[in-house]
Amino acid sequence: MMTIQDLACRLEGSDEYDRMDACEDFAAESHLMDPVTALRASRLLVSRLSIESSQTVRDSIFRCLRKIPPEAVAAPAVELLNSDDPYVRNEAVALLSHGGKAAVA
Repeated sequence: MMTIQDLACRLEGSDEYDRMDACEDFAAESHLMDPVTALRASRLLVSRLSIESSQTVRDSIFRCLRKIPPEAVAAPAVELLNSDDPYVRNEAVALLSHGGKAAVA
C-alpha cells in the first residue's frame, strides 16, 4: 500500500503524468485507509492544490479526494472555500455535497 510519504514524494515530482498517476494510485487504495491516514492524505492533497499548476493533476486530486471517506475530507475541503480560484471553490462545494451528512457531522 502506498504511504502518505510515497504520495508526497510523487506529488513533488516534475513530471505531470507521474503526479497524476500518484493520485490515481492512492485513490485506488483509499478504501484500505484508517481514519488518521485518510485525514492526513486529505490535508496533503488539499495543500497541493495551492501550488499545482497542471489542471490535469488538479482534476486527479479532486477525483482522489472523492474516494477518501467524507469524514476525512470535510474539514480540509471547507478550507478550499476560501480559495481565490473559482474552480477550487466549486470543486470544494462538490466535495462537500458528495459527502452528504458525513461531511457535516
